[in-house]
Amino acid sequence: MTVRMGVNGFGRIGRALLRVTVQRPDLDVRVVAVNDPFGDTETMGYLLRHDSVMGPLRAEVKVNGHGFHDNEWGYANRLAEPAAFVV
Repeated sequence: MTVRMGVNGFGRIGRALLRVTVQRPDLDVRVVAVNDPFGDTETMGYLLRHDSVMGPLRAEVKVNGHGFHDNEWGYANRLAEPAAFVV
């Protein structure tokens, strides 16, 4: 059974978590939403693709006005209240 997960915050830990789930399809974990009230989707996508510590992401990332995805994962919210973040 696949675990569906939401990430609240897209700093170092949030990006690392998303990268691991994308690069390890053998894990039964799927990130279905990302919430960061302070970041815009263009910057979030860029930081995900070009990480100075973990290196480039080995997956294609597409960014649009609502979020970023690789056709299987990803969605970005800008909710100020984490309690409103429902996966």
